[in-house]
Amino acid sequence: MARVLFAVPPLVGHVNPALATAGALSRRGHTVAWAAPAGYICEHLPAEGTIYALDGWENGQFVLQDRSARGLESITQAFGRFAEMAAATFAPMVAAVRAFQPDVMAVDQQMLSGALAARHVDVPWATLVTTSASVAKPAPPLDAWLEDQWRRLQETCLPGTTPVLHPDLSPGRVIVFSSKALVDPAMELLPADYRFVGPAGGNGRRDVPFPWEWLDARRPLVLASLGTRERDERAAQFFRTIMAAVTDMDVQVVIVADESLSSEAPANVLVRSYVPQLALLDRAAAVIGHGGHNTVCEALSRGLPLAIAPVRVDQPTVARQVVSAGAGVSLRYGKLTVATARAAIMSLLNDPELRAGAARLAAAFAETRGAEAAADELEGMV
Repeated sequence: MARVLFAVPPLVGHVNPALATAGALSRRGHTVAWAAPAGYICEHLPAEGTIYALDGWENGQFVLQDRSARGLESITQAFGRFAEMAAATFAPMVAAVRAFQPDVMAVDQQMLSGALAARHVDVPWATLVTTSASVAKPAPPLDAWLEDQWRRLQETCLPGTTPVLHPDLSPGRVIVFSSKALVDPAMELLPADYRFVGPAGGNGRRDVPFPWEWLDARRPLVLASLGTRERDERAAQFFRTIMAAVTDMDVQVVIVADESLSSEAPANVLVRSYVPQLALLDRAAAVIGHGGHNTVCEALSRGLPLAIAPVRVDQPTVARQVVSAGAGVSLRYGKLTVATARAAIMSLLNDPELRAGAARLAAAFAETRGAEAAADELEGMV
């Protein structure tokens, strides 16, 4: 049996696919351990496993300096933060690798210190990619900027070695928790040995109570979520617009947001801070979101069309992929109107082309095996 070390960032959306993959490996008898920044993310990791809590990174939080940043600015800001985290956690990551002595490492693409430590200690490693947007080759100006940033980071952590062009992508294999069908054929990909395994699945998610009796099976259900990180006033206004749009519609909407919005919700809207998302998606007819890749894949794997209002970083690319595949529509996050929201929801529920596009992607996702396939790939590197 193999020893597998997972290196993950303090981002729940990145940890969930790793949890599912680790669960598959554990069931097969392999020994799994974790390396992550010390702090809250360690609370999401299995208590029965070995956890190397990496000191040195801002109480384990990953917060963008300017959450109002959009477009290219949000991408460069996010990369800068990931690079800072890599430099701060590189030494403790190396110590964790040497202490655990893994046969192979599974390194989230954004946990750069894991990739650098694997090279430094000479351990085989695979990259875990949680979004189909991350395999796309950036536009030339951004690509040149990233190349310079990659060089600087490698000179800091691996002095005396020859920098590689994309140190976040394993020369072994890159495991993508998505389907190739979601990637626009016209999109140029970064050079790597990609293994598209599909959505990881729900293993590892915590149980969340939900008032199931509130749901009315006679009315279509729409799930609206901006994830767990968008909880500011802009998000609140986005959801207020949706509530106003559906007040007199024969639908039910579950909104995942701060429950302070409950006092403003009409009778056909339920606001919850957290929900059992996979179970709700099994009952939903459509989804409104910001382009978080996990939710997008979970919706599409069930044949649910999406309305996506991208906020930052990779979300605009994911939105373009969904629209290009004919499985959804795009919304403007900061400029959503009641009329636009209403029209989008009506399209999601009634447009046969959107539903057919989502069904095509569901068929493609059905051919993938998610976490089990990811576990196969890691076993193949031992």
